[in-house]
Order: sequence, then C-alpha cells, then structure tokens
Amino acid sequence: MHNISIKSLAVAFSAIFISVGALTSEASAVTTAPAAQTEAASDYPGGMNEAEWQYCRVPSHVSLCNKASDHADAALAEAQRRWEGLHNGRGDAFRHCYWNARMTRDFGVGTAKGFADRHEQNPDQPAIEKKMDLFNNNVGREVGEASSSYSDAAERCSYKVRHHRLRVIKDGELVRS
Repeated sequence: MHNISIKSLAVAFSAIFISVGALTSEASAVTTAPAAQTEAASDYPGGMNEAEWQYCRVPSHVSLCNKASDHADAALAEAQRRWEGLHNGRGDAFRHCYWNARMTRDFGVGTAKGFADRHEQNPDQPAIEKKMDLFNNNVGREVGEASSSYSDAAERCSYKVRHHRLRVIKDGELVRS
C-alpha cells in the first residue's frame, strides 16, 4: 500500500509539471507543497492500494483520479449525514452506491467500474467485504445511469438501503440492507 492520497498525488504531478515547464521561484514554492499534503495521508484507511497507485500515477489519469477522490469524499460525507454503520453496515452500503452513482454520472459506467474495481483490489480486504462492496458498487452504477442529478442519485441509493436492495455484513454473513 502507498500511504498517499489521490489528491496528494495530483498536487505532486502538478508541481512536477510546473517546475519542469518553468523554473521560477513560484515553481519551486509549489514543489514543496506535496510533502506537507502527503502527511495528511489518504481519505480512506491504508492509502491507495497498488492497483490505484499504478493507475493514478500516470499523468494523464491524475485529473480523473482527483475527481474520483472528490466523489468518494462527497459520498462519505453524505453517508455520515444519513446513515449509521460506516463499516460494513448501511452507511457503508450507501457510500459505495452513491460513490459509484456519482462517478457514473460524470465518467460513464466503464470508467466508474474501473475506479471501483481497482479500489477493491486490496489483498488485505476480507473476501466477504469485497463481495459486499462489489455488489453495492454495481447497484450504484445502475443508479448513476438512471439518476438525473447527484441529489437524485443520493435519494435513489437511500431508497435502495431502506428497501433492502443493497448488501451489508451482519454477524459475519452477507445480508440485505
């Protein structure tokens, strides 16, 4: 695992491009920013996994990775506002659904699936959690295709939680939300 966030990586690449493109005092001031941001660590436990790191370190992917990270932040904030059980519970199910719905609205199904699938390629993640997350991610992409806005997507994902259409882990078993 690499203990750096997608946003920190984006700042680092921006700094490299600036410093290579124009060696000015402004460029050298910007190149010192990533170190401070790297210490902030990632928005999710353990930082980026290897699959995310390999994808997001490609300069042409940085902007997309930054947007995917912003969508993850928004989904987490909305999950915290609406639900309990942010680890393997209803809040977690909602978060995965809403994150994928947001990405699908902005990037399309294929790109959203790529981000979500890479995120689940964590060798330390228990198989049952991966199965839950992949299921909820898929429902989220369906919601994203059907929704008219982020707020509509949030309502649709909440509906899915309330009506047991997502998956959670209870007593070590994968069950309906």
